[in-house]
Amino acid sequence: MYLLHQKSGNKVEVNIEPFKEKDYKIIKSSKRFNFNWEKEKRHQNYKLVLKDSNQIMGLVSLIEFKKELWIKINLLESSEENVGKNKEYDRIAGCLIGYACKLAFSKGFDGWVALEPKTKLREHYINKYNMKNGGKHLYLELKDSENIINEYL
Repeated sequence: MYLLHQKSGNKVEVNIEPFKEKDYKIIKSSKRFNFNWEKEKRHQNYKLVLKDSNQIMGLVSLIEFKKELWIKINLLESSEENVGKNKEYDRIAGCLIGYACKLAFSKGFDGWVALEPKTKLREHYINKYNMKNGGKHLYLELKDSENIINEYL
């Protein structure tokens, strides 16, 4: 799994790991993330880190709906320097979405993953990740989830 450095075109290896308690303080003090991740403590939280330095590049909060057989991406965030046209690295969100899809398959959910996007990001998720419109939510399942996994993981 890798990120793409925008200026050089170099691939940089990354890992996705569960949050540790100390990560909440690191995230808050770094001022590189805008959301209050302390509010996500009751969910399954993962960080995408550079393999060489363990620098946190992206975060995702997941909620598992076991009875309904799907995973909700409750919150997804790239570090401040990796947002917008002038971002340093690309593929952060794709890797985190791919990880959620992989978890959804491992749980027997047929890759069902959904998120409730902000209005301005809705078209981006549809166009870049081939998410389907499910009303309030956008979702991936089966073949589309497999495609995301193959592309980003």
